[in-house]
Amino acid sequence: MPGLQEETEKGRLHMSRQRVTAIITACNAERYIARAIDSALNQTLGPVHVIVVDDGSSDGTSAVITSYGDRVKPIRLRENSGPAVGRTTGLMKCTTEFVAFLDSDDYWMPTFVEETLRFLDTHPEVIAVNT
Repeated sequence: MPGLQEETEKGRLHMSRQRVTAIITACNAERYIARAIDSALNQTLGPVHVIVVDDGSSDGTSAVITSYGDRVKPIRLRENSGPAVGRTTGLMKCTTEFVAFLDSDDYWMPTFVEETLRFLDTHPEVIAVNT
């Protein structure tokens, strides 16, 4: 959208408001959830709003998620309901223009959001992107 981005002194785009929410669903992902969350929070173009849905984990996943404090919005489901329910639950809490799903055992390269938004901004006819 015009007016939402401006060039910084390093030549990178800078967001003037959150446009992207990362929804991460996790079940018993204590060992690797931090890498997924960190990759969403450390994008070259941000800020990125991060929602993490703990899908009934019985390990320390919830503790890892809450250790991020107000940098992520945690949602805890009482029992495992599967990734579709977790994603839908997170989606219901979104307020940003775009949503990106990130699996708890995956991570984004630092420029993922920047490159995706650049593509979407230059192709307004596109309503969805899949990588």
